[in-house]
Amino acid sequence: WRRRASRRGIRALTPSWAGLRWARRTGNPYVVSVHGMLDPWSLNQSWLKKQAYMAWRLNRNIEDAQALHFTSKREHELASSRINYKSSIIEPLGLDLTAFERLPPEGTFESHCPDVAGHPYVLFLSRVHPAKGLDLLVPAFARLDTNHRLVLAGPGEPEYVHHIRQLIRKHGIEDRVIWTGMLDGSAKVSAFTEA
Repeated sequence: WRRRASRRGIRALTPSWAGLRWARRTGNPYVVSVHGMLDPWSLNQSWLKKQAYMAWRLNRNIEDAQALHFTSKREHELASSRINYKSSIIEPLGLDLTAFERLPPEGTFESHCPDVAGHPYVLFLSRVHPAKGLDLLVPAFARLDTNHRLVLAGPGEPEYVHHIRQLIRKHGIEDRVIWTGMLDGSAKVSAFTEA
């Protein structure tokens, strides 16, 4: 099916969509975890495409779901006024803490990122995306009279990364901001533990 779909220019089934189709066909109940996709801010990005997608696929998936999973009360509140659903579950996402059972030696992050050496730092570890609040963090950090560094760790769309770099330049804190890109393994764990 995937090969036929790509020849016809149709995007292949995503695993979640395939799972929903299987659940409907077999009469099995399912839960949809929305992960912010029903937030008004998210829905207003590429508004026309989102409305078409909602009408074509998402509304039915939500209406047929046994429940919707929200990760916070705020996410639930933002979505509740826009959609119809049977019931909801509010449960934060769990964390796998096994990576923190054996911590890397102190200084591991400094060896990975020498620019932080000798400086305490504030860590932003996430996708560099407009929804993450960097447009608020950068000006707030710029107001701090501190020896701290701001470590921005995570991937991002080049256009938005460029926008954040301009914001950093505008606030005159280029020398206090360190970009690491994506972190994983001991670099990620040590970034957390040494922040």
